[in-house]
This record gives sequence, structure tokens and C-alpha cells, in this order.
Amino acid sequence: SDLSVHDNDAVDGAGVDIGAGTLVMGGSSAIHHNTATEVGGGISSYNGTLTIGGSASVHHNTATSGGGYYADGGTLGGDYCSIAPATDKPIRSNTPDDCVAL
Repeated sequence: SDLSVHDNDAVDGAGVDIGAGTLVMGGSSAIHHNTATEVGGGISSYNGTLTIGGSASVHHNTATSGGGYYADGGTLGGDYCSIAPATDKPIRSNTPDDCVAL
């Protein structure tokens, strides 16, 4: 089923903090309008795995780094990140950037 995670505040991973686990998004699920004071406004991951399918999206999240998705190690399961001004990817329109991977 579809899930919406929105309007949350945290230091890291305001929408979802995967940690070393796995997050699979599908359908029209969305992680949006979350704010992290440090990294991963939408999603943060430390050696975790993210897979996005269907029309799921991560958008309009904010952080100091990795507004949409912040990954320290781990796996990003596809070509999900937009390079501004493109908005055709599942992870898009985040501030200051869509994806940061270390």
C-alpha cells in the first residue's frame, strides 16, 4: 500500500533513517517536506539499501547535506537522483541537493 512520510524534523534522517537496514518504496509512496538539521532530510542511510519502484518519490526535503537522500556506504538500487534542473527522477526537488553518497 502507499505510504506518505511528511512534515518531520530530526538531526539525521528526518523522513526515514534506514541505518544499516533496507527500505523498499513502491506504489505512489512519498517522503516529502521533512527537515534534518544535519544530513538526510528525506532519508539517511549508513551501509543500508534503498530501492524505489512504481511512482514512489522523495521530494521537497531539506538538510545541510543530502536533502533527499544521504548515504554513508550501502547501496542505492538504481538511477534515482536528479541533477538540477531535471525533475524526472524519483529523488528530486530537495534542498540543497538530491543525493549525497560517501
